[in-house]
Amino acid sequence: MGSIRNHIFWLLIAVFSLVPRLYYLGKDFYSIDSDRWFRRAVDFQHNLLNGNFAGTYQKQHPGVTTMWLGGTSYKILTVIYPKITGHILDENIPADFITINFSIKLSQVLATLGLAFLSYWLTQKIFDRTVAYIYLLLILIDPFFLFYTRQFHVDVLMSSFGFIGGLYSLLYLQQTRLNRVPPDSGGTRIHIVLSAFFCGLAFLSKSPALAIAGSCGLAILASNIIHKDYKKAIIHSTIFSLIFLATYLIVFPANWVNPIEVTRQIIHDSIENTDKISSVYILNHADSNFGDKFYLLVFLFRFSPFLIAGIIFTIVKSLSKLVTNTMQKGRVPHFKGSSLINLLPFLGYLILLALLIEDRKLYERYLLPFVPVLTLFVSVNLAPLIKSKLTKPIILIPLILFAAYEIFVISPNFIVYPTLFATRDTQMKLFTELGGCESMLYDVATDINNLEGEDDDTYSIGISGTYKGCLKPYTVGVVDDMTEYIRRKSPLRDYPKYLVLFKTDDRWLKNLYIMNVYTPVKTYYISNTPVYYLFKKNI
Repeated sequence: MGSIRNHIFWLLIAVFSLVPRLYYLGKDFYSIDSDRWFRRAVDFQHNLLNGNFAGTYQKQHPGVTTMWLGGTSYKILTVIYPKITGHILDENIPADFITINFSIKLSQVLATLGLAFLSYWLTQKIFDRTVAYIYLLLILIDPFFLFYTRQFHVDVLMSSFGFIGGLYSLLYLQQTRLNRVPPDSGGTRIHIVLSAFFCGLAFLSKSPALAIAGSCGLAILASNIIHKDYKKAIIHSTIFSLIFLATYLIVFPANWVNPIEVTRQIIHDSIENTDKISSVYILNHADSNFGDKFYLLVFLFRFSPFLIAGIIFTIVKSLSKLVTNTMQKGRVPHFKGSSLINLLPFLGYLILLALLIEDRKLYERYLLPFVPVLTLFVSVNLAPLIKSKLTKPIILIPLILFAAYEIFVISPNFIVYPTLFATRDTQMKLFTELGGCESMLYDVATDINNLEGEDDDTYSIGISGTYKGCLKPYTVGVVDDMTEYIRRKSPLRDYPKYLVLFKTDDRWLKNLYIMNVYTPVKTYYISNTPVYYLFKKNI
């Protein structure tokens, strides 16, 4: 009977984890970056199947895991879709494109969800079941992490693979230190192999994961040097390095031709990419020098409220314990060497943070790798406060409630949700481009399609900048880029039948000469903040 209840419990966990990840999938968040990685995934798969292995190099990130998942799912879809529907898949047809967008994202959703459960299993082996339950609860209902799980991009895979690589390295340290297995048995070596393999996948997802891989390898080396087992230090470090290298060479088809040139190109393109600058809109002001202040705002206003509350609690608890021990013993407590060694697999995250602060490209998704690590940190400190017999209800009930909340309240705008320090409206006013091309344009296109009828593709729609590429897949109309006119104040050559303006297009919204030509159709809101305006030309 207990076994049946356990299976039902995990079935419910799986269902309520999957539902918010699938709800509205395919109709949401088609950004310019998603489009780029979709094109790269298709090119990757095409070159692979045609034997042009060198052509599988698409970007220095290098995004290989993303392209494997997306390209493979797209190829499978092109084979089975005609058999089911009777017509060839055409991305220029909105309904077909939604199916494509759903398919490529589904592959990433399933992969990251599977990795989340794998990290739960590893956490249970390293710590205990209570820590693992709390970790799984927090990571599955984390809206920030969930949103990027639904984005077809590279960061969530790098975050997931890198964290599991770190856990396997930590498991190696723990089992070796506690002598749970013989020092030179396959029990510890398999952890080295798996740590290196997942670190390799993390690097193949995004190259900055090399910092995580380096710290995992360093932990394995240092743990043996401290115990003065220099032979094992050399052997195990060599195993880690060789498996990492083998993963990089085997999983990346471009390396099958000329690995030296591919590596040189990754390094060259990465160095060139560091000179690029991106600006963020803070309170309607574009700023490319916001630096670490931007990431502090992201942490406070974009991270999960549960995670932030847990971090604050953990810091207060640790400081309180430090002060109490100091007052009682009359000296500052010192850390044991074994405790510091256990932190080594995660040293790479400090390196990532340092690189992040120095980087002139500002994207909130760059903080994504820190979510699993901070979640584990919080879970370890919360676990002693929870009685084991209450663990399952504690994880199941909030998961059900918050999954329902994510589906019916947050969705389809997972990027904006209430946090510990800010409401949705405050976030929208602060981060001007949160709505951006990553949400709501499916709704805009659907309304235009309903007004015109999807069989008519002669009408024109004007929209500025990269939003053109995000709107076009969902409509059969002709989408024109109006950047030249909106940004540069150039005279309007042609008046498109429909005009879609983003909230920062103030010049047009206040231009009576332009607005007299159009009639407002609808305003699109996230919470109480207007994001898009749809206009139709007067007859």
